[in-house]
Amino acid sequence: MNLSFIILLGVFLIIALRKIGGFPVKIWQAMLAGAFSVILTGELHPLAALQAIDWDVMVFLLGMFLVGEGFILSGYLRTLAYQALQGIRSGQGLVAALLLIAGVGSALFMNDTLAIV
Repeated sequence: MNLSFIILLGVFLIIALRKIGGFPVKIWQAMLAGAFSVILTGELHPLAALQAIDWDVMVFLLGMFLVGEGFILSGYLRTLAYQALQGIRSGQGLVAALLLIAGVGSALFMNDTLAIV
């Protein structure tokens, strides 16, 4: 079996268990450990890893995180949520409204943007 595949399975297992021994592990920590493992074992050359980074995507995600955090800090998202959900009086109404909002949001924005904001 390929060493890279074994490392990938290990990362998935750690993400699924969320713990190593008694220590909690965050998803990004498991992924970072997997990335370092692949490089340290020689399965992937460090230069190849750097060349595989899509900088356009990284800059886009950075921008979306900054915009999303700005919306949160300004209170704009809270105001929008209040306005969108203030007339709902039942659990079924809440589910329907959230599905409608998510559907319209997915139609208008990229999924990455919607997930971040």
